[in-house]
Amino acid sequence: MRHTANHSLEAIATRDELRASTDICRDDWLHPRELAEFSRLRDARASEAWRFGRWLGKHLVLERLEGRSQPLATIAICSRNERRQSVRPAITIAEQIVPWSLSISHSERLVAALLITRPGITVGVDLASRQPFRPGFLRTWFFPSEQEWAQSGPSDIAAIIWAAKEAVYKAFNEGESFAPHMVEILERSWEGEAPAEPCLAGALSTAGLKSVVDCPPTLTLPREGGGGSTTDVALTFEAPESVGALDGSSGRLSARYRGRDVSSECQIEYRTLDNDVVVIARRCEASHCIEFSREPDGARDLVGENR
Repeated sequence: MRHTANHSLEAIATRDELRASTDICRDDWLHPRELAEFSRLRDARASEAWRFGRWLGKHLVLERLEGRSQPLATIAICSRNERRQSVRPAITIAEQIVPWSLSISHSERLVAALLITRPGITVGVDLASRQPFRPGFLRTWFFPSEQEWAQSGPSDIAAIIWAAKEAVYKAFNEGESFAPHMVEILERSWEGEAPAEPCLAGALSTAGLKSVVDCPPTLTLPREGGGGSTTDVALTFEAPESVGALDGSSGRLSARYRGRDVSSECQIEYRTLDNDVVVIARRCEASHCIEFSREPDGARDLVGENR
């Protein structure tokens, strides 16, 4: 795990890596509200994924605190409200609400967490296994244009579309339940050559917490304090051998959320790694965002986090 930008942290690990930690199996690092959420889970794999996601998320919070001592049990990451409805993860530290955005996702093999502390940005991440989707599933949950794309494109396009639907929902939802037809994923093409500047990558130090190789896009943000000036933020990842090599498949997409084209306020990118695909949707609220850069795929833009 590593500071990949001033306001963003991201981590990904295999379930096997996380199972190897005996500390995760204990309950003493969980906040009482988290224990209440956890007690309502009945499925063993869902319970495991929930625990792993909280572990990664809390270590991202600790990393963001930059060395300040904070017992894990005093950090709460809760994704249910008082009516037990699913909501974006809310972070409290020592019972103080922290206005940061956290997104967590898992597949059969991997668990990922993203944290962003920049005001006005919400991010959704979703992992999906690269496996065929049944025609009946596509007809039920995909728009006709998505079905055509999934049936005519590479075999993993359906998984990318499905993960993108969930990632966009996580970035945009205001408490509404997920429904696949809320989000329509649009294929996006890029023209021109990528800038020559290489992406920066750094080594990761926290045991068991690894990041994915990625050269994310640049999002133009206002500098703190206002004044109209801007700064570009960029994130990078480095993949551990245990996650596996990336096969080079990556790209960007656009979407409609509840019938509204959100291309001007949301960036969606995907990358495949072994048997999984990871999709990140980055939403910038209009009051905080100047503009998204429109650079060609290959030198991506950025920023960064929800479930």
